[in-house]
Amino acid sequence: MWCKYSRKKHKTYNDGVLVIKEGKICILKDMQAKEIGKTSSYPAKELVDLGPGNSLCFSGKELEILDEITPENYQSGSVFLDEVEAKGGVAPAPTPKLKIPTKFKSHAVGDGKPTVKEIKPRHAINEDSVVLFNPTAASDPNGPLTAVVVDPYVGNILQPHQREGVKFLYECTMGLKGPGRGCILADEMGLGKTLQAITLIWTLLKQGPNGTPASKKALVITPTSLTKNWYHEVKRWLGLERLHALVIGQAASKKEETLKVLDEFKTSPHRPLLIISYEQFRIHATFLQGVAGIDLVICDEGHRLKNADARITKCINGLETRRRVIITGTPIQNDLEEFFTMVNFCNPGFMDLKKFRDVFATPIVLGRDPNATPQQKLESQSRSTALMKRTESFIIRRTKDLLRQYLPPRVEQVVFCRLSSLQADLYRQYLRSTMAAALSCIISLRKLCNHPCAIFPKPEVITLLKLQMVEAEPEMKKVAALFPEDFTATTHDIELSGKMEALDKLLGVIRTTTKDRVVIVSNFKQSLDVMQTLCKKRSYRFVRLDGSTPTGQRQNIVDHFNDQTSDYSGNVGFNLVGSNRIVLFDPDWNPANDAQAMGRVWRYGQKKKCWIYRFASTGTIEEKIFQRQVAKEGLSNAIMDASRMAGDALKVPPRTQYLAARRCRWSDPPFPITGTLHEGGASRHLLIQ
Repeated sequence: MWCKYSRKKHKTYNDGVLVIKEGKICILKDMQAKEIGKTSSYPAKELVDLGPGNSLCFSGKELEILDEITPENYQSGSVFLDEVEAKGGVAPAPTPKLKIPTKFKSHAVGDGKPTVKEIKPRHAINEDSVVLFNPTAASDPNGPLTAVVVDPYVGNILQPHQREGVKFLYECTMGLKGPGRGCILADEMGLGKTLQAITLIWTLLKQGPNGTPASKKALVITPTSLTKNWYHEVKRWLGLERLHALVIGQAASKKEETLKVLDEFKTSPHRPLLIISYEQFRIHATFLQGVAGIDLVICDEGHRLKNADARITKCINGLETRRRVIITGTPIQNDLEEFFTMVNFCNPGFMDLKKFRDVFATPIVLGRDPNATPQQKLESQSRSTALMKRTESFIIRRTKDLLRQYLPPRVEQVVFCRLSSLQADLYRQYLRSTMAAALSCIISLRKLCNHPCAIFPKPEVITLLKLQMVEAEPEMKKVAALFPEDFTATTHDIELSGKMEALDKLLGVIRTTTKDRVVIVSNFKQSLDVMQTLCKKRSYRFVRLDGSTPTGQRQNIVDHFNDQTSDYSGNVGFNLVGSNRIVLFDPDWNPANDAQAMGRVWRYGQKKKCWIYRFASTGTIEEKIFQRQVAKEGLSNAIMDASRMAGDALKVPPRTQYLAARRCRWSDPPFPITGTLHEGGASRHLLIQ
């Protein structure tokens, strides 16, 4: 314990932790894990004999040693969380008992003994049943309880891991795993998270341990593009005769129709499920916060709630229900503080943000730096393990490894492509110019890696340049001067882009040797325009989905693409199991977006071996983006996957280094497109020269 230095007789002491490093450096930390004092003035011999009852004084503070803690308790951070005694281990928390309010019974009737009425489960129990709750004699002394069994109509189609997931969700939302009622379903793509959530909804709406439904109404909040998909999934697995969901998406044409749907959800006991987009929920949050009986809220793609100050997060927090379920395939996208926000949303009061930052976030990130000391790396792993154990009671995550027994093999390849001569000249000019100091230049360089036409100046700018009326943009003149005289924004020549040439060769080989469909994903519409020109030139049949595609037409396009009787290939999609090959033409800053795209093909319903091609331009900003993806995935694995925690750490490059290009022989004569497959870890690298 410690206090500020004073000559007073009676002093007020605070709890703290004294850390001795290298046998001579004394560091004082408060119970928030914040460093508040440091010295190296004490002799090492004096510190060796330091023990209970001894005193120290440094940094304007007086210290008195009460007891010694083990290195394990400090490295795991548990000493700051009041979870252990000075030298003891982690004591398991007692399992809370299910407490259900019982109806009032008059003791003036009969002999004063309450009449015990037998409650039978809604569905019979057999060897194939999915039993979520099975009462025991000690479950609740206040009244009889009954088993909760998943409706066999949906329970019989659940895979083993989905049965486990539904049981986990039920136990969390019913308070059987702890005081909180929220949880996070963080399975990777393609493991059937939607089906597990629908099973939970149907179960809570129809039954409970005391024989009555545990929830009167349920609310599903999802991105706009997935509202119809949710409706179709509910219809597919349960049928309209069991559960007819109400839907409000951005496509709601009239305000009167939306209000009518909201009123029906509020008043009708026969329409207990509302599927609504995040945007529409934000608009009608006040109305929904006043709807009685919403006992379950499910937030699909819940990583949107990573900002506690965002309006949508505050609106959802305004709902009174404690049963909050987040569905996300990427619980950790950028940093641990976003993860904390989601955890605290599900179970408010999980931990103070400042303490979380000092005890977990900062040590974990420091230890994953390639230049970290052995002590920092050890502390990082210990804190990661401690955080995983602290959250495992309300976070469940299974990886794609489970799919290997249900799906065909998957091969992932990273394709590094050389820039064309025009791309290389333009890239160097950008780096030499003062424009390279602006972060806005990053987007231009990313577009340039795909095709030069994406950064070609607009016609009106070209006219002004020719008239020399733009004196403030000398760099723009130099960039424009590098383009051929006859070049326009619609010049989609394939040979002007290294990646487009590689794509052309790849599609040609697939076309001549297989009958496979191909999905091509890009972040830029200009790149899709060039691909569309390529498909027309090669007489490839195709469909296209982008931001301009009307929401009402997207599902029809996807269904047509997946139809095995059609001969179409496509560009972007949702559940595109009709294809078994996907090309990620440019890497995304967020690895979760690329993972989602890959998950559209390799998922339930896929019958053929899958091939995933991840394109990147050699020696450019795309290599930096790919490096950042690997670093973010490593941080996520350190918290969510114990088996992959000790993997190699990779430092995230600062944004100021994103424009630095690695020296590369871009100007070398082009070689024929050839492939060399290198085995390595979970992915393979296809080097295209």
